[in-house]
Amino acid sequence: MRVSASPFQAKTVSVSASTTSATGTLAAQTENIVVSNPSTTSVAFVRFSSTAAPTAVTTDFPVVPGSQVLLTKPKDAIYVAVILDTGTATVYFSPVQGA
Repeated sequence: MRVSASPFQAKTVSVSASTTSATGTLAAQTENIVVSNPSTTSVAFVRFSSTAAPTAVTTDFPVVPGSQVLLTKPKDAIYVAVILDTGTATVYFSPVQGA
């Protein structure tokens, strides 16, 4: 799949993650998100929600260390939560347009 920057210029959201759930707010019109986990040791677990202040748990969608995944979320899910299995890291959520 080819992806490019979103045409509506939504910006990447960074969430400072740890073993306690942390949240961020995405652009409302964003559907396709590249989730980047730059940690070399921690698995990030991600949850999208239409309700403010969601809580991520370690059974949510895993993003393995040092990887990026392309996820499609519901249009109304503008909130994101992330939790790590160990340590701390900044996890990035970048809007893209898939082709």
